Amino acid sequence: MAYSRNYCRTLYAAVTKLLTLISMHSSEDPRDGGISDRWFVTNGVVAVGPISYELVLRGVAYGRIPAGSFVRHESWQVWRRLEDIEAQSAGNRRQIIA
Repeated sequence: MAYSRNYCRTLYAAVTKLLTLISMHSSEDPRDGGISDRWFVTNGVVAVGPISYELVLRGVAYGRIPAGSFVRHESWQVWRRLEDIEAQSAGNRRQIIA
């Protein structure tokens, strides 16, 4: 799948804006047993992050992260479809991260 430069710039700009909104927030939640909350998002051309999963969800909700994007937790070696991760409960998501 090919993406235009404008599309890549738009995705990068949108996620960068979201990053600045929460730059003061911690990326680890002590309730998660110290599991980091650092995610990367890509459209297949441009990757941005690390960002919190909450920010990923907000980006999707506000249309800043397009459908069909891929995500990767910092501990993973492979990218996964965003919709596959979104479908997981918070508990299941923590299990697949660990």
